[in-house]
Amino acid sequence: MNRGAISKRCTCTELVDGRRRQLGARCPRLRRADGSWNPRHGWWGFTLTVPGPGGKPRQLRHWKWDTRQDAEAALDSARTGYRNGASRIGLQLGTYLAEWITARTDLADTSHRNYSGHIRNHLTPRLGHLKLDDLRVAHVAEAFADIPVSDSTRQRIRATLGAR
Repeated sequence: MNRGAISKRCTCTELVDGRRRQLGARCPRLRRADGSWNPRHGWWGFTLTVPGPGGKPRQLRHWKWDTRQDAEAALDSARTGYRNGASRIGLQLGTYLAEWITARTDLADTSHRNYSGHIRNHLTPRLGHLKLDDLRVAHVAEAFADIPVSDSTRQRIRATLGAR
C-alpha cells in the first residue's frame, strides 16, 4: 500500500473532437491568479493504492471534501483501516449493507427507511450471499431482472446499492 495522494479537481468540461471531456485537475478555475487554491470551486479528494482481490493492486479514489484537511483526515482513516485489516475482502454484500445502513446516522428518516427497505426486500435476498470481491455487473443485472417493480423503483434500488 502506498502513502496516497491528495489533490483537487472539478467537473468542468471542454469540447474535444465533438465530445465533452472533464477538465478535472486541469481546470483553470481551481486556482486563483496568485496561485492559491480557489475555495469555491472544485472538490478535494484522495487516491490510495490498496491490495485488491488476489493481491492485485487497486485504486481507491474519493472526491467529496470541501477542504484539504477533510480529505487528509479521510485518507488517514482509509490508510489506518487497511493497515488494521479492516478491508472488505471476503465480506458478503448482505453483511456489508447491514453494517453500512446501521452506521449511516446522517440520513434523513425517510432516506434511511427507503434504503433499509431496498436492502431488506431486494438486495440482500438476491445478492447478499455474494462476496464483495466476487460481485459483478452481471450479478446485479440478473438480480434486477427478477425484481417485480417499476423502472423508477428499480433505479432507486440501484442508487441504494451505489450509495456510499
